Amino acid sequence: MDKKRVQRILFVNLTNIGDCILTLPVLSVLRGEFPGARVDMICGRAPLALFQGCSDLNQIFVYEKNWGLMDKWKWVREIVRTRYDLIVDLKHTAIPLLVRSKYRTSLFRRKFKESQSVREKHLSVLKPLGLDLSNRKVIELYGEQESEKVFCELKKLGLKDGESYAVVVPGANSSTKRWTEEGFLGVVSYLQSKGLAVVILGGDAEMELTRSLKDKSDSPEGVYDLGGGTSLKEAAACIAVSEIVISNDSALMQIAVELGKKTVAIFGPTNPWKYAHEDERSLVVRHDLKCSPCEMAQCHIDRRKCLDDLKAEEVNEKIETLLV
Repeated sequence: MDKKRVQRILFVNLTNIGDCILTLPVLSVLRGEFPGARVDMICGRAPLALFQGCSDLNQIFVYEKNWGLMDKWKWVREIVRTRYDLIVDLKHTAIPLLVRSKYRTSLFRRKFKESQSVREKHLSVLKPLGLDLSNRKVIELYGEQESEKVFCELKKLGLKDGESYAVVVPGANSSTKRWTEEGFLGVVSYLQSKGLAVVILGGDAEMELTRSLKDKSDSPEGVYDLGGGTSLKEAAACIAVSEIVISNDSALMQIAVELGKKTVAIFGPTNPWKYAHEDERSLVVRHDLKCSPCEMAQCHIDRRKCLDDLKAEEVNEKIETLLV
């Protein structure tokens, strides 16, 4: 592929927010390899909360599954108006057949190794194009507006200008993936002993959980609860300037990894080889049990040994490793 001929790129992304976060390495490579190119994206409605206003994207085409045939045809005609040089399709749709381009990723699904992570699987789609997968640009998931809003709120809660803080994410989209409150309380106490303030993040459905964690902590005055008070982009802005992030397997954990933050990810029933990323800045803590990872929606034994038996000291050891 002649990279100089690529000035317009169409990136066909996935439908759900969590899935799209795991595709950020692909967008990162496209921006690294083609810094001056126009990049448009196709995705479902849910990921708009993450990508709308992103400076690394020129236009977003939203696809609705419940559209009729005529609506789909009008939508495709709008996309066809732009003659793309490269189409990168992670959903393996018919779009590369309908929209002409000089280059495109394969129309057929490849057979992946079981040991490959989801990130690696997505990136492997780019390999036949001859791109340098190490040439990446950090994707701007938030802007000045989101930063100003979240730090204005933190200032109201008492966070001082320039005060260093850690982010703690006690929630997850499934209760089976949530570590114990007792464990998180031990982590909050340890972080404060290291001279860090603690910011707790969570969605609207987790406000009771985040409030309880603040109220029960040893020094509540140094804990700032933003549960239910931020959008996904505002949460990203908060994470971006934190010292470290401690989180269950969640969308915010994935965002922390993509932003290059020091991250301790707590895994129980879900598969860390698929969904985690480990390097010198990102560590996983879990118990190696016969029943874990089960990837089940409900635990089928008397209790969640994978998470209920995980102690705060084990997580704090990982934190200590990253903070040194």
